[in-house]
Amino acid sequence: MPTISAVLIVRNESQNIDACLAALRQVVDEIVVVDTGSEDDTQEKARAYTENIHRIEWHDDFAQARNEALAFATGDWVLSIDTDEVVREPTEARRLLLDFIQFQPQRTVGTIQHVSPTCHGAERSVVTGHAKRFFPRMGFQFQGLIHEQVVADNGIESIASTGVIVDHSGYDQSGADPNHKALRNIPLLVKAVASHPEDEYYHYQLGRAHFTVQHYAEAIVELEKALALIQFETDQAPTGTKGPVSREVLTNAIVSLAYSYANSNRLADAEALLGAHIGLAHMGTQWADFYHVCGYVALMLGDVERAKAGYTEAMRCGPIREDVAGTGSYASAYHLGLLSEAEEDLAGAIGNYARSLEFKPDYGPTLDRFIDFMVENEFGVAPSIQRWADPAAFHRMCLGKMKAHLDENRMKEAEFIHTTIGLLGVANKRFAGDLPDKCLALRRQYGMD
Repeated sequence: MPTISAVLIVRNESQNIDACLAALRQVVDEIVVVDTGSEDDTQEKARAYTENIHRIEWHDDFAQARNEALAFATGDWVLSIDTDEVVREPTEARRLLLDFIQFQPQRTVGTIQHVSPTCHGAERSVVTGHAKRFFPRMGFQFQGLIHEQVVADNGIESIASTGVIVDHSGYDQSGADPNHKALRNIPLLVKAVASHPEDEYYHYQLGRAHFTVQHYAEAIVELEKALALIQFETDQAPTGTKGPVSREVLTNAIVSLAYSYANSNRLADAEALLGAHIGLAHMGTQWADFYHVCGYVALMLGDVERAKAGYTEAMRCGPIREDVAGTGSYASAYHLGLLSEAEEDLAGAIGNYARSLEFKPDYGPTLDRFIDFMVENEFGVAPSIQRWADPAAFHRMCLGKMKAHLDENRMKEAEFIHTTIGLLGVANKRFAGDLPDKCLALRRQYGMD
């Protein structure tokens, strides 16, 4: 049976390394940890999982470090992984990797799917992406100063998904965090761009790094350069310096640039950008995230019909074609609910809010808006909302809303919530649970009896 080595380069990863290696040891036959200068107890923690630990010098070059690390591996295949990534369902992941080796053509590189919670301003989203991480140990190496890529020594490779999923925590930080991973990456990406000014991929990654920490002016400069370096021709795949550009890069470059324009009060530029790429009809536009930003820009411009069209098209793409979770599902349905409200279509608003909760029963913005909507229009909790909303999340939101009304002396609104929840307790005890009692207790706490 072929053997698999997991290879990691690490530095000051004490906080993450236990979870990463605990999962990995169920997946691979060998774990290789290569330290580039830790000053904490990373190495000591790693020894609980492997004795194959080495130290190398760091030269501001991720590809060089990973290639040095590969030299310590002995497995037939290599899984390259970072310590801020944890493999989901390790037993199943091992089966998937062994099946990949058995059934894929020789020298095929496997991708893994990484699921990354990401903070952007006050918003927290979940971003899904794919990266080439699984490959035969012989005949492959890494290239690239940062955001390094696996390449075949002879320049020929095929790519397929392994089906393995990892949870990636590396970008789950506030943009204001001085230790944000993007801030660490920016100096290396600037160096990479200076060395490879015609490489659209480095401009793209630098633009994305700036976008992540809300440096919109800098993001615009780099993302514009990235897109200018890509050749777009009708009926042909867009190409860059190294061949066809991936769908993920295309979509994320356009979407990030559109949001950067919008956040810089350049809505006309965002509209022109999106219109131009709709006209080109390349694969980067056939994704929920693209149509979601089309809806957003149209909404900011006050064009309700085009906003509805954008969000509706995003919903047609569905969850299977979304990079940021919700763009093809609950977030777009929520915005369609807001647009229905703007058109005074109350039934349509309820339907869209229910659809949003069908995709994500505890989605905060939808629950928050629905309860306000319910109070403003003086109707009860719609059956479709009862069907799809997470009861615990709905309870928390209702109590929070009622308390806020009481704190601000809006007694009519607070009393309406109390009465409505009391009726809900009679009509649907399973969904209401102890919420009527909690509303009554809150009412009494504020002396409303």
